[in-house]
Amino acid sequence: MPNSLELMTEKFELLPEVAREAIKLFDYDKYMKEIHKKHHLHIDQSYALEQAIAMVIFGEIRPQSLIEKIMTDLRFDEEKAREIAFDANSMILRPIQELMKKVQTEDMEDLIV
Repeated sequence: MPNSLELMTEKFELLPEVAREAIKLFDYDKYMKEIHKKHHLHIDQSYALEQAIAMVIFGEIRPQSLIEKIMTDLRFDEEKAREIAFDANSMILRPIQELMKKVQTEDMEDLIV
């Protein structure tokens, strides 16, 4: 049975190339550490948050489900879960989405030239 790193690698490889490129360009660890510090997360909570964010990135859960996932997996009330989800969205998910747009635009420009 594959471990979680192997599963993540397999899921990563299934993403479109533009998404893989954007994720490679993004400093994920830096922003996870910022969220970890800001919200005083325990190690197990940080791991659970990383898993939840990965589930959004890999399309396993909808972004709208992130708050509920945080409430359940990290055991926070709705208010705290909303704060963490907001930071995850603004610091990680939205920037990755913007990088995907940029990478895709650059790829298109390379094809045109």
